Amino acid sequence: MFEYDHSSSIEANSSTVWTHIQGNLHELAYRSPESSECARAWLIAPPQSGPSPFVVALHGGGQDRDAYLAEARLLAENGIASLLIDLPAARAFPNFSCPDEEQDRFAKTVITVRRSVDYLSLRSDIDATRGAIVGFSFGAWIGSIVAAVDARLNGAVLIALVPRMSEFWRASSHPEVLHLREALQPGIMDNYTERSKWLDASEYLQRCSKLPLFFQFGAGDEVISQEYVREFTLYARKTNQLKVYESGPHYEMFFNSNARVIDCSGYESICF
Repeated sequence: MFEYDHSSSIEANSSTVWTHIQGNLHELAYRSPESSECARAWLIAPPQSGPSPFVVALHGGGQDRDAYLAEARLLAENGIASLLIDLPAARAFPNFSCPDEEQDRFAKTVITVRRSVDYLSLRSDIDATRGAIVGFSFGAWIGSIVAAVDARLNGAVLIALVPRMSEFWRASSHPEVLHLREALQPGIMDNYTERSKWLDASEYLQRCSKLPLFFQFGAGDEVISQEYVREFTLYARKTNQLKVYESGPHYEMFFNSNARVIDCSGYESICF
C-alpha cells in the first residue's frame, strides 16, 4: 500500500525565497506518484558548506507547512536542514461513509512524505544517511507509519500522537468529534473504525524496534487523554524517550517552548 516506483521522475522545482544567516528558505514543488497535483514544501537549508543532516517535519490537523518555520530556523542554526511538507489531508475531516477512499488518501500522504526523502537524497547539500521525521498530531500519525516503512530514517520525534486513530473517531469525547458522530447514520462510524484499524499508529510502532523514538505530550492536552499517554510508556525503553510537559490545550503543546527549545538538542541526540 505504501510502495511506489522510486525511479519515477520527481519533477522537482525549487526556488530560493530568501537567504539569511540562520539559513536559506526554498520553495519546493515535487511530483508524488499516482497524484495529479504536486506536493509543496518549504526547505530550510543551513548556510554551511558540506552535507547537512535533515528533518522532515509534518504539521498537525488544520495547520499547513508554515507551522514548523520557527523550529526549522532553530534547527538550521544547529546545522540541520528541514523539509516542511504541506499535507492537505490534515485540513479536512475523513469522509466516514467512504473508508476505502479515505485509506487511499492517507496512503498517498505517506507516499508523498517518502517521496520527499527521495528528493533530499538527490541533493549534494543533504546527508541522506542522517535523517529523521518530526510530526505533530496528524503529522505524528503519518510520521509513525513513515518511520516504520522507510528504512532510510534514523529516528522519529512524535508529538501528541494518538495510538489508534480509528478508535479516536469512535470514542473521543472532544466536542468536535461528538458533533461529527451525531451527524452520521447508525453503523457508519463502526464500519469506518473496523476498516481503518490497519492504519493505526500502534500497528506500526511495533515495527520500529531498531529506530529511536522520542514521544512528546502535554499534560493539559484535551485531545490526547492521559490513558493514551500511558500506553506509550510501553515504547519508552532502550533508545526511546517519552516526556510529558506542562501545557494547556492541544495546540499549545505544539508551541511549548520547553519542548521546542530545551529538547532541540534531544532531537539531535536521538536522531543523528
